[in-house]
Amino acid sequence: MFDISKEKEQFIEAFTINTKLYSSISEKNKRAILLENTNSIKELSKEDRLFVAKMIYDIIINGKGPLTKVLRNFIFEKLRLKFKYMAERIIRYQINKAHCQLYKLELLQNGIIKAQWCYLGGTCNIEKHKVYGENKTVFNLGTGLFDENLKKYIFPTDLENCDCSFLPIVEI
Repeated sequence: MFDISKEKEQFIEAFTINTKLYSSISEKNKRAILLENTNSIKELSKEDRLFVAKMIYDIIINGKGPLTKVLRNFIFEKLRLKFKYMAERIIRYQINKAHCQLYKLELLQNGIIKAQWCYLGGTCNIEKHKVYGENKTVFNLGTGLFDENLKKYIFPTDLENCDCSFLPIVEI
């Protein structure tokens, strides 16, 4: 008689799945990327930027939850903003930027060099990237996409409040 449990056991042993987010990137590099991102919030003191970087790191690695609310209130009070949604926008932008940079680094470490720009309807005004349907804007993950208006290479989320993202292109 055929024993399915033995076959199933052999099948499961053949695969190893790593569920830890950005596991191929060292902790030092993760923290450096997040600290560099939060340095763009010029209105905060150095100590406050360190705190925000740590909170965003915890949110990215451990998932959203009560930390997001704590961070929103912290930024709201420190920057003396008029509305809490302004603090939420800063947090969303910082988290999205960190995810994109960490994801880009992980893809490059795994040998993926091309990606497709995904315009998500944010506040960036780059008409060239507002591509739908069959037209796809493909760029190199190592250099970025050259923008004629800015005369420099950019990545999704490089511009202030840009919510764009990218999809990796795996070539076989």
